[in-house]
Formats: sequence, structure tokens, C-alpha cells
Amino acid sequence: MIWFLIFICLVSLLSIFFKNYRKDLSNKKLRVFANKPVFEPISKLINQGQQRREEGIKRRNLDYKRINNTFDRADLFYAQDNFKEAEKTFVEVLTLNPEHLDANNKLGLIYLKTDRFSKAEAVFKQLITLEPRNPVYYSNLGLAFYNQKKLLEAKDAYDKSIILDAKKPNRLLSLGKVCEDLKYWKPAINAYSKALELNPKNFDLYFVITDLLIRVKAFDEAMAFINTYLDHNPYDEKAKDILRQIKIQAGTSPLLGSKDGNLLQKGQNQLFE
Repeated sequence: MIWFLIFICLVSLLSIFFKNYRKDLSNKKLRVFANKPVFEPISKLINQGQQRREEGIKRRNLDYKRINNTFDRADLFYAQDNFKEAEKTFVEVLTLNPEHLDANNKLGLIYLKTDRFSKAEAVFKQLITLEPRNPVYYSNLGLAFYNQKKLLEAKDAYDKSIILDAKKPNRLLSLGKVCEDLKYWKPAINAYSKALELNPKNFDLYFVITDLLIRVKAFDEAMAFINTYLDHNPYDEKAKDILRQIKIQAGTSPLLGSKDGNLLQKGQNQLFE
């Protein structure tokens, strides 16, 4: 009888213990689910994303030997103007390493050369995100925009390329052409004038700038440009005829010597500052 009572007591105690244990476990679960979610600031999430991408590149264990060999084959096709094989092989490089700068750039150039300008635009935009301080990518992007008649976007891209490197006359010539197409005469004159400073032997540019100066009625500057051109080419009859026409429009006698006319509108149109 005593053993039976002891057994009943033990069963009761165990039953109470398990009942309390289940209740406590249930409360813990409720407390876990009741916790408020933690939201990371966007800037922190962006930084974490960038860090994950960098770590992902490291974990990728890139096969640099294969990448370099494939790129060399693609570059040889490119040098031979075999753009079909070059494109296919550069794409192969990018499957091995999507952030390969030279492969992306050469692929973008192939798209430019084969008139696939929207594809070129996408490639050079991607390159700018990878290396935002490379003026070549902005310049190439400007050309992709220009060939799609996206003139304002082209102007912006060329402006950025020149801010990063203002020593390339061709970029200034491209910017001048875009501004001409936009009928932004004074910015076009400024761009062409800076290009002429870098390459004073570009004699055709004297006539382009002179024509734009006549458009904005800057006759004194136009005469100065033609006179400078005549200093280098004193027997050029075309330049002499243009000078006479400018003097007529400026109200100066065309019979006066090239150095003698009254320059009108002095102090106006500060175009080259």
C-alpha cells in the first residue's frame, strides 16, 4: 500500500513538472515571435551588399590564366577586325569575370563599330559604375548617346569626360559638334576654341569657329580668328574673302587692311573665358 502511494505521488509530481515545462516553453516561443523586426538603414544595406559582392569575387576563385588567355584571343580577333569572333570571345571572358574592364570596353567598342548603339550605351554605363573616374568610358558613352540622337545625354557625358581629362582635342571637338546640333552656339565656340588651343595646326577649325562667331554677331572675334589664320596662310583667298564679308557685316570698310578695321562690340561676347 505504501509503495502504491509513493508511486502515485511520483506520477503526480512528474505530471506537474512536464505541464509547467510545456507552459514555460510555450511562453518562450511567444516571446520570440513577439520581438519587433530590426530594419537596417538603407546605407548600411548598400554597404553590406557591396561588401558581399567583394567577398563573392574573392570566393569565386577566378581562373586568371584562363581569363587572360581568352582575352588575348579576343584581342587578336579585334586587332584583325574580326568583330564577330572577337565579340563572342570577349563575351566568354565576361562569363569568367563579368567585371573585366578591358573586355567590357572592347565589347562596347565593337557595338559602336557595328552600329549597335543601345548595347554600347549599356556596356559603357556598366563600366562607369565599375570605374567612375575613367574619362574614356564617358567619352565612349557620349558617342553611343550621340548616335542615338540623345544629344543632351551626349553633352553631359562629354562634359564629364573633359572634366576628368581636358587634354584630348577630339573630346572637345565632339562636345563642340553636339553643342552645334543643339544650337548652343557659345558653348560650341568655347569647346572648339579649347580644341584649337591644344592643336593650333587644325586650320579647318578656324573656319568653323569663325562661322559660329558670325552667327552670334561677334564680328571682332571672327576677324581676329581669320587674321590669325592668315598669319599662317597669307595667300588663302577663301580666308581673305571671308574677312571682307565679316567687315561688311560689321560695318567696317572691306578696303581697310586686315589689321586696320575698327573692331566693333568691344568687350561683348566674352566667349573664351
